[in-house]
Amino acid sequence: MSLTQIITPIFWIALFVFMLVSKKNFTLPDTKLSKKATIFLVIVSIIVFVVNVSILGVAYYKAYYPNYEYDKISKQVSYHVYQPTYLPQGIEQTTKYYLEEKEFAGNKGFIRSAYDIPISSMAKGQKPVLTVITQTQVDPSFDINNYVLSTYKGDNPPNMQPIILPNFPNRQAYLQTGGLAKIVYVIAPDNVLISIASPKETEDNLQKIADSLK
Repeated sequence: MSLTQIITPIFWIALFVFMLVSKKNFTLPDTKLSKKATIFLVIVSIIVFVVNVSILGVAYYKAYYPNYEYDKISKQVSYHVYQPTYLPQGIEQTTKYYLEEKEFAGNKGFIRSAYDIPISSMAKGQKPVLTVITQTQVDPSFDINNYVLSTYKGDNPPNMQPIILPNFPNRQAYLQTGGLAKIVYVIAPDNVLISIASPKETEDNLQKIADSLK
């Protein structure tokens, strides 16, 4: 919720209260509003009050119950879109699910979402811990290790360590380290490749996020 969304309704409410309190200062002696004018002023004031309170209410609702458009994005692809049921303490989803029409794992098009500390925590000086989840459908013969090594062009290839995720038994799962970000890869039973990448998050938390995907 932006600062403008908060300030605007508060401004109108304060202005309305100020006008009521200062009514005598703006009224000529022995001058009275007609009954129709009074009714009109009351109706307009109520409408302004209701509209701005509604705007403030909608803003607060979106802040506490954000719509990440999971259902909308899920209908745009033929595979299941996984969601984490575990996030480290203080971390929340910070973007909507969105479909990116770029290549990933040999396919054109993937779903991506991001997670981090809230803006209020950043304002207090807490450092961000950005985590990005990317997923797409792959062929049953897809090999995570071969794919990662084939896309790396540096002199020192990343370290690819096989890991075990209890909720994805007998499935390919790797922890990539040694680069700018730590990445956990896993292929779900329905052949959806999922990567969880973060430059700051701990390896343990990344694995917990991966194991919580539903």
